[in-house]
Amino acid sequence: MHATPGHAQAESAHLEMGFLLACLRHRYDPASPIPDCAGINWNRCIELALRHRVGPMVYRQIVETGVPVPEEARERLKDIYASNAARNMARLEEMRRLVGLFRDKSVPAMVLRGPVLAASVYGDLSLRQFSDLDLLVRSEDVPRISGILSSEGYRPQFDLDPLQEKALIRFRTERCFIRSADHAVVDLHWRLLPAFFSFEAEMEPLWERSVSLDVDGTSVRTLGKEDLFLFLCMHGAKHGWDQLALVCDLGEMIRAGGKLNWSAIVERAERSGKRRMLAVGAKLVLELLGISTPAVDGDRVADQLVEVLEGRLAEGLGVQEGGGWIKWRIAWRLMESARDRLAYALDLTVVPTGMECEMVRLPKRLFGLYRLLRMGRLMGKAVSGR
Repeated sequence: MHATPGHAQAESAHLEMGFLLACLRHRYDPASPIPDCAGINWNRCIELALRHRVGPMVYRQIVETGVPVPEEARERLKDIYASNAARNMARLEEMRRLVGLFRDKSVPAMVLRGPVLAASVYGDLSLRQFSDLDLLVRSEDVPRISGILSSEGYRPQFDLDPLQEKALIRFRTERCFIRSADHAVVDLHWRLLPAFFSFEAEMEPLWERSVSLDVDGTSVRTLGKEDLFLFLCMHGAKHGWDQLALVCDLGEMIRAGGKLNWSAIVERAERSGKRRMLAVGAKLVLELLGISTPAVDGDRVADQLVEVLEGRLAEGLGVQEGGGWIKWRIAWRLMESARDRLAYALDLTVVPTGMECEMVRLPKRLFGLYRLLRMGRLMGKAVSGR
């Protein structure tokens, strides 16, 4: 019986993903073995490492353990590691510069993930792959921050005047800025996540619990440890856990040491109706990286979701390979309440995006009409088949 091309590719992906996972597990448990590399398609292995944003971590484990890897593959991984380190250093310098500018203007801002997570949690700026700088500011400070970013050469994704920007702030949670000169990207958040993925309804408690960290000589404000762990779980849920790096972020938080208040983490997740999202994140860390946490117990749906996600990751697949429907279905099942599911459905179909806000300028009292514009645009796309 001959294997079909799809079946053969799936078997190959299992082999390469098994090697990547073994390298990652070895980082968290040196006694965990890295298997023989025989039969590995190194081009596919490196492609998967890049897709899952774990290339630098895998290269570091190969170097430290002396795993016999073909010279060509080893050099490619070394190049990935070196270029990522250089890019991260540039992003770190940009973060330091922007944080200084915001401080000079007396505008408070938190840095989420990016260089802060790489330096403070991974303990090595070169190990984590990231491209954007994520900033959290208060909604009333968005216009000032937008002005500062514009003066520094960043262009917003959508060209909005102040009134249109107010509409975007009402309906959405973030705005993207891009600087074409060096492809630097800043994602400006005024809410941590959409409500149906968020563990905190109001932003002020997050600011009150935020902490100041020293990142390469610069004082940076960021989320407290428990809030960061929850945020990483919810962020992973939002993206359908389609990259190993999302799971590694949680693993690195635990590996970094410093006692986490698990009772506070669980209480905040339960209070917000996000216990299932926490359980899925914690169990993925256990199943894929071998790291146990007190938050790992989950319900039947959480266990089923972990099985689905683990299987897709083992095959080298994320939610995107199956189309948007798989991502939506996973998100739908991750949500525990009918209220969150309704809000999620409305977000996909009714809540305006920057595109609708850019299309027309409406007075504040008529902002609700943006919802009709959103529905009309989606209906037009459905009719045209685009």
